[in-house]
Amino acid sequence: MPYVSPGSPAHGALGDMEDPNMNRTLAIRTKYLSPTATRGARIRAFTDVPGHKAVTLGYNHALSFEDNCRVAAGEYLSSNRVRGSLANSPVGAGEKSGLIWIAVES
Repeated sequence: MPYVSPGSPAHGALGDMEDPNMNRTLAIRTKYLSPTATRGARIRAFTDVPGHKAVTLGYNHALSFEDNCRVAAGEYLSSNRVRGSLANSPVGAGEKSGLIWIAVES
């Protein structure tokens, strides 16, 4: 099941912030990964949904931080074959230099 129902263990990414009118949503967290000696800066998109694989993309310096996170969240949807679209803007900040996005079933 590509979306997480309210009340399920994997749904906890947003808790009380979820819109009660949306019954099938998915919270996608993005996180900035600092450059290392061998890799450049990256953005990682992930969820707590079992069976879904995280996506890590190289940081595109021509884009803003928010746009890099949006691209990574969109790629997460594509690579995990989730039918949905991202909200126009992030709904919150992640734990460590990242953003939280909502995908709504389409």
